[in-house]
Amino acid sequence: MDVVVELDNGLFGIAEDLDELPMEGEMIDCWVDDGLNVVYQTQKVLRVLS
Repeated sequence: MDVVVELDNGLFGIAEDLDELPMEGEMIDCWVDDGLNVVYQTQKVLRVLS
């Protein structure tokens, strides 16, 4: 499944092909739009949105 997450840096990310929902505080690999580029990063989850 793919989920949208709010990250602890104030941005939002899309995590793809997950078997289970990430937990708050967990580090995950996700796609992040930083305003200039869309990059694949490891970030800390603040909360899961969908």
